[in-house]
Amino acid sequence: MQEDFHTYLLERESRIVILWIQSNYIPVVLKEALKYDVVGPEFIWILSSSISLDSFDRSYEKLIGLLTVEPVAGISVSASINATLLDAAYKVWQKYESETFPVSSKVHSYALFAFDTTWLLAQSLQKLCSTTKTNSSSSSSSSSSPSSSSCLSFNELSFCFDRRFSQSNLLLNTINQIEFLGVSGPVKFDSNDLTDRVNGSYYYVQNLQSFANGLHFVPVLKYGSSNDWTPIEQTNTILWPGNSSTIPNDHPMITGKILHITVFESMPFTMITDYINEYGYNEQKIIGFIPDLIELLEKRMGFHACIHKAPSNQTYSGLIEAVARGDYDTVFGDVRVTAARKESTAFSHAIFYNSLRVITRRTPDINMDFFYC
Repeated sequence: MQEDFHTYLLERESRIVILWIQSNYIPVVLKEALKYDVVGPEFIWILSSSISLDSFDRSYEKLIGLLTVEPVAGISVSASINATLLDAAYKVWQKYESETFPVSSKVHSYALFAFDTTWLLAQSLQKLCSTTKTNSSSSSSSSSSPSSSSCLSFNELSFCFDRRFSQSNLLLNTINQIEFLGVSGPVKFDSNDLTDRVNGSYYYVQNLQSFANGLHFVPVLKYGSSNDWTPIEQTNTILWPGNSSTIPNDHPMITGKILHITVFESMPFTMITDYINEYGYNEQKIIGFIPDLIELLEKRMGFHACIHKAPSNQTYSGLIEAVARGDYDTVFGDVRVTAARKESTAFSHAIFYNSLRVITRRTPDINMDFFYC
């Protein structure tokens, strides 16, 4: 975890945080986020897994609006599955380990993925061995040890993690040829991409919402056979950070913030005028095009401006460096945009266009009559 966790996130241009790590580390990161106040309502967090909130204190209410994107089995999105095979697997589970079997609705999707993976491996090995012709030497040795047969042989090494399946390439090719309807959905792989299923990849989006008995993750969107995200009936309302139904911005907002704005005297953009205040004292006031623009932006964007007048000996380059260091939030004025300056600061579009002209005295038109004598 970085020591400047708070600063690191606040300085990003995006307010969407995607936390794609092992589920046991998610609470650790979220507690740091709560500590530095970089969760809702200004940040949208998307997790790779839902988690238990038992280890959080009452500040966890700031986590309302969290989103998770998780893979699920086909049964969760009403897709086709092998119900016969699933029922048979449940019966075997109940027969041999009844104490560990939950109700079928509580079986995690990852358990179904693991079953289909095992079933795919078993079918692939069976097909590999049935199509592999063994030579006489391997046939004689196969009777003593199944692991030494030509189709199930390993490169024997003392360290178990260094052992390699001899027919790994043939096995991968065989896996590409296997296609079946599993307990999690259709199972098929593409020879060009062995990491993702061609069909049968389904997902849930869950949303952390507040209820009378605490916070709970609620499924709100599903990604199924239509290859598109669709709402889940009766629970399709997403609560965003801050317990709001309004979709937040994905970038930093300055509403309610105090901005330290530096201006420098330059007619007619920014001028300094003297006036007598209500107590009879002489004071100075900043007037001109720039102060009027700042006041308009304050009203429309909701920030509070703290205007500073740059010292008379302040150079333009010095102003750019001051913004880059964080001495000022922004500078308003007629500053030239150069490639070097754009490397350290960002410039808005021009707010006032100007040009240089050559002025000459207008002369009256002279009419000449060449036929007059």
